[in-house]
Amino acid sequence: MSTAALTDQQNSILDAYRNTQGKIRELQDVCAHLKAQLLDAIGDATDATNEHGVVVLTHRPVRTFDATKAAHLLTDDQFSECVLPDPKLVRMALTGAQVESCMVEGSPRFVVAK
Repeated sequence: MSTAALTDQQNSILDAYRNTQGKIRELQDVCAHLKAQLLDAIGDATDATNEHGVVVLTHRPVRTFDATKAAHLLTDDQFSECVLPDPKLVRMALTGAQVESCMVEGSPRFVVAK
């Protein structure tokens, strides 16, 4: 293992990086608070619109591909091509209907659309 000595300029960059990371954490806290307020405002709705009727917020479950479930649908030859159930490889080997049967609903994701 080796160690590099940083120059004064590089130490300044490191300090700027650390300060920026701190600001990001502060902003993430602010965003989390604002997100909670918006989620409270839309209640049980899945969408919220602006004054022009344009959807500006959505709160819906995110669907993800269940590679483990899909792996059971593969033939032995197809499965042998997948060292581990790599979601991309497994998904490519399945038909559209098989992919659809392996989609599972996750927790809702908050999206600011516009």
